[in-house]
Amino acid sequence: MADSIKPSSSSSPSVQIDKSLGEWVVRIKGRNGETYSRAFENEAAAVAFAGDQSSRLGLEAPP
Repeated sequence: MADSIKPSSSSSPSVQIDKSLGEWVVRIKGRNGETYSRAFENEAAAVAFAGDQSSRLGLEAPP
C-alpha cells in the first residue's frame, strides 16, 4: 500500500475512490486542505475505508 500527504489549495473535504494500475485508491481531502491517498489491493477494503473517512468528515459515503 502507498500513502502520501500533500497540501491542497481548497479546504472543502471530500473522499474519492478510483481504480489505478490494478489497485483501488482512496483520496481524502480534509477540512484543513491536506490530501491523503491510500491504495488497496481489494475493492471491499477500499470502500470500507472510504466509508469510514466519509463518516469522520461528516460526508455521505461515496458510491
